[in-house]
This record gives sequence, structure tokens and C-alpha cells, in this order.
Amino acid sequence: MNFTFWFEKYKPNYVHEIIGQDKIKNVLEKCLENKNIPHLLLFGYSGAGKSIIINNFIKEYYGSDNSDMVLQLNSINERGIKIVRDRINNFSKKSIPESFKQKGIHHKMVILEDAETITNDAQTSLRRCIENYSYITRFCIICNDKSKIIEPIISRCCQFYFDKIKSTIILQKLEEICQSEK
Repeated sequence: MNFTFWFEKYKPNYVHEIIGQDKIKNVLEKCLENKNIPHLLLFGYSGAGKSIIINNFIKEYYGSDNSDMVLQLNSINERGIKIVRDRINNFSKKSIPESFKQKGIHHKMVILEDAETITNDAQTSLRRCIENYSYITRFCIICNDKSKIIEPIISRCCQFYFDKIKSTIILQKLEEICQSEK
């Protein structure tokens, strides 16, 4: 018997399928269309869709084989200055593969989840990395609490606040799933 959890079966696979964050979704769709990505700061409520929207964006923008173009770290486990100096800095300065340049893609992306746990020294080092490698690398900072991110990083990012998804929108999605599953 083939069994799939409903959360896996019905999770969005594309940016346009995201529910409850229409303004953010529209901006990211424009970024996909124009092939122009700013540095991003995604913050707000836990469970509001920050990680899933950026993961869908990455799949659409770079394709499923994106290991040369995307470095994704969870800052809870990797939050010190050594990670910034070694992994992030080394990844950020690497050149872009020709196959991506031919598609009109000119920036790699570093995604830092739970970024509010990054130490202040590491954030200062990250700010320098953002300054030095903006010509080739974009940064996506994801956190619940923006106040724990230093101002020089915040000021370099396009900020998106993820509010709680309204109950009516959740209920509508649940009704669609129930109808589909009979």
C-alpha cells in the first residue's frame, strides 16, 4: 500500500501555490520573471511559510540541481564566526557555472535559517561578506525575531514580514483537501 502524508501531498511546490502571503508571493514572482534577486530578510511568525516560500523560489529560479548555486544553513547548528569565515565566505566568492550564466542567472544564494541565533561577531563578519560578494551572491536571512539581526544587515535587505495566515484561508485550504480526499 502506497501511503503519503497529506502535508507532503498538498504542500505547495511553486511560489504561486503559497497561500496567505500574497504580497510577498507577488514580489518573488516578479523576481523570478525578471531574474533579479535582492538580498532578502524574511521574518515573522513561526509556521507562516518563510522557509517553504524560499525553498520553492530556489527550485523555480535555479532548478532542482542547484548545489553549485545555493548554500542553505540552519543557524541554530551553524551560527559562529568560523562558519561565516569558512563556509559562507568560500561559497560566496566562487564563480558561477557557465550553464547558469547562459540562463541569465548571475547570482548564487546563501540562505540562513534561524538567523537570530547567529552571534554578533558572526553577523559582523556576515555583513562584510554581503558587502564584498554582492556582485555574485545574494543572501536570504530567515528569522522569527528581526530585532536580533544587526542593523547593517537589515539595511541591505528587502524585508518581508510574514504574518499569521488568516483562519479563513486555512479553513478554505482544509476544505479543498477534504473534498479532494473525499
